Amino acid sequence: MKRIIKSLGICTSAVLMLILLTSMDEECKTCGGQGYVYEECQFCAGKGYRECYGCNGNKMRRCTTCWGEGKLRCPWCHGNNENCGKCGGSGYVDCEMCSKTGSIACPTCGATGHLECTMCSSEGVKKTRCSDCNGTGEK
Repeated sequence: MKRIIKSLGICTSAVLMLILLTSMDEECKTCGGQGYVYEECQFCAGKGYRECYGCNGNKMRRCTTCWGEGKLRCPWCHGNNENCGKCGGSGYVDCEMCSKTGSIACPTCGATGHLECTMCSSEGVKKTRCSDCNGTGEK
């Protein structure tokens, strides 16, 4: 290499400077020389959150005390006493956990219906190394 440079009459340091300047000017067009790109998060489809698995996005879920019935078998007479003062002989009492609705606010998501995406820190995009320049930022 030195022979070729000397035969052309070019200074070695000038060639090195030219190579450095040329490589600095040629930044990767895909990432703009940064070495990384932002891509939509595949886990949340770019939303930054995903549907709650506890309530399927409905904000409410079935009460686990009465299993969605809104009432419980009477704990005093167990449904066997027609003269029970607690259930009035019906054999059931109202579920206080869900106020007889059979549903409670979802404890998994706090009744929002969604959870923050942990894969992208709720940004909706992920910073990934540029595959065209392998993260160098150069062409």
